[in-house]
Amino acid sequence: MTEGTTTNTNKTLEEAAVDFFGNKLEDYSNILKEEKAFNIHCGREFAKQQIIADNLNIEKNDLDKKATTILNKNDELLDQVKQQADLLRKNEARKTELYEQTLHNNKVIHQEQQNIVDCEIKIPNLQTELDLKVKIQKQLTDDEVQLQKDLSDLHKKQNELEETSRIIAEELRKTEEVLNAEIAVRDACERRIKELREQMDQIEDELKKTEKEIDELKEKQRNLEREKKNLEKQIEQLNTNIQKLENILQDKINKIARLEKEIQECQERINTLNQEIEKLRHDIEANNIKIEKAKQELATAEAHLEQLDTARKALELERRELEKTIRRLEDEQNENQNKLNRLQQKLNTIEDLLRTCEINIQQLEQKQKQQQYEIKKLEDERLRQDENLTKLTSECNELQEKKETAKQERQIAETDHKEAERTLVQLKRQEREQQLQYDKAVNEEKRFKSQLDAALLEETQAKNELDSAISKLNSLEPMEDLWSGVAAVATSIIGSIALPFLGGIAESKKREVERARAAVDKARDKYEQKKARATEKKEQHEAAQHHVIECKTQHANTEKELIAHTLIAAQKKVQFLKCKSNAEQLVVQHQEAARAQKKAETELRMTDTKLQQAQTQLSTITSDLNRAQQEKTTYGNQIDSLKANVEDLQSTITQHQRVIDDQHDAAKTNQAELEKITHDYQHQKLNVLKMKGMDIYI
Repeated sequence: MTEGTTTNTNKTLEEAAVDFFGNKLEDYSNILKEEKAFNIHCGREFAKQQIIADNLNIEKNDLDKKATTILNKNDELLDQVKQQADLLRKNEARKTELYEQTLHNNKVIHQEQQNIVDCEIKIPNLQTELDLKVKIQKQLTDDEVQLQKDLSDLHKKQNELEETSRIIAEELRKTEEVLNAEIAVRDACERRIKELREQMDQIEDELKKTEKEIDELKEKQRNLEREKKNLEKQIEQLNTNIQKLENILQDKINKIARLEKEIQECQERINTLNQEIEKLRHDIEANNIKIEKAKQELATAEAHLEQLDTARKALELERRELEKTIRRLEDEQNENQNKLNRLQQKLNTIEDLLRTCEINIQQLEQKQKQQQYEIKKLEDERLRQDENLTKLTSECNELQEKKETAKQERQIAETDHKEAERTLVQLKRQEREQQLQYDKAVNEEKRFKSQLDAALLEETQAKNELDSAISKLNSLEPMEDLWSGVAAVATSIIGSIALPFLGGIAESKKREVERARAAVDKARDKYEQKKARATEKKEQHEAAQHHVIECKTQHANTEKELIAHTLIAAQKKVQFLKCKSNAEQLVVQHQEAARAQKKAETELRMTDTKLQQAQTQLSTITSDLNRAQQEKTTYGNQIDSLKANVEDLQSTITQHQRVIDDQHDAAKTNQAELEKITHDYQHQKLNVLKMKGMDIYI
């Protein structure tokens, strides 16, 4: 974030410097351009001074560009100083944090030792990075390793950071001194420019504003330094900050060296420019004397110029009047000529129309005879087509009756065929459903059979377990009374003293008999349950077997019915196809007959249409022939009238041309006098301008 802010500040300062010096350079360039325009009128001797002024202008622009470059570099140095100050603040913050960690070291020694181990793991990578860049960084890395190993070395590291801060502060002071030196150089340049041209006062004011802005920037810099403590907590890693700080310091030292060299070269150039400006001032004073003499000659030349100008304006006024008259006469002549051209064009057009009309009359007479022949031919063709249409209509009606009968037979056969197909589809679907039911019943029977087998097996196992439990109980029951007596004796006073262990054995045997009885009861209950389940599964299996037999019988009956109906459906399909083929043939025959009938009707209508068109065309041709003969008479009358008008207009044009020629002669005489006066006027004006130009320049 700090680097982005510094870059934006740098760009702002550069743009302000370019705007400031760019505007002033443009004003100064305009002044030099005016001087160059004045020098053009002063002849060969003053041209040398103009060359000197141009060179001075180029050098001044170069000086301004260098000054701008110096200011830009200065801004960059300020930004770098700000970055170094930020890094210093971050280092100080890190130093404070390390000191606070030292105070709490006794309480959190275990945690600090773990941190030392973590840092020691990172140290090799950091040392590799630092060795590749600068030797001094290696020392800092070694100090860091020692700091991680022994916290008591923190004070030594703090002293090193203070030394680094002092170096940064010293570099900041040097940078400010360079900045002040650059400002002094810029002020010296402005004072030299002011002595050369008084118009550069505005530039000096702008420079003062720039100095004020620089002071404000310095104040902002001091404010940033005062805000150092508020930014202390932004540091992240001491090693990275120290590395960046060393690199920036090295770059800054190199840039300061280059900047001092450029400032020295700029100062030498300014001294050279001052000498040339002093020489130019002496040349200007010598030219002022020449200007006074030129002013007197200028007044005499201007008086003569006014006299020539008055004579020239009078001749120009006369010329404009003659030109107006000539233009008016020429416009009238052009208008008459246009009228003549239009009349001639119209005459030619009517003559063409007359020739076209005569040709048209011949063509119309020929068409009239040909059209009468076509009408007779079409009437005979219409009579023949009418007889053919009557015959085709009779045949088409007979085929229509046969087609309708065949359609009815086809519909009946189609209905029977569809019904048979529908019944066949139902039987096939019924057969598939019954097959599925049969397969399902077989699977169900198999499933119940497997369940029955499993139930019988479980019943047999339960029966064996019951028999085993009964056998065990039978083996234990005969000894039950004996062990009861032993237990009674053992519990008496004498037995408890004499045979205490027999009581325990007797009790154990009694519990074993009771467990055997419980096992028999449990096995009997389990056997009854398994027996009941086996009986239930046997009944389900018998029902499933009966269902399989029923499904198999239904499926066999449906298959027989399906085979019989398949034969019936095939017969119905053959009958339907036969009727369909017959109906289609009759439809095709009827369509062909209908097409022939329609074709005959179309041909008859076309013949009627052609006959009507031929009769209409005959009427049109007769009308056109009569109209063409009338137009021929009209065109002849118009041609005679136009020829008379053309002759009259040609006579008027000839007379008008003679008047125009007289006006042209007068205009030529006026032009010759005007050219002479204008030549004298231009020559005198050139002399006056040369005098004025020399006077202004000097």
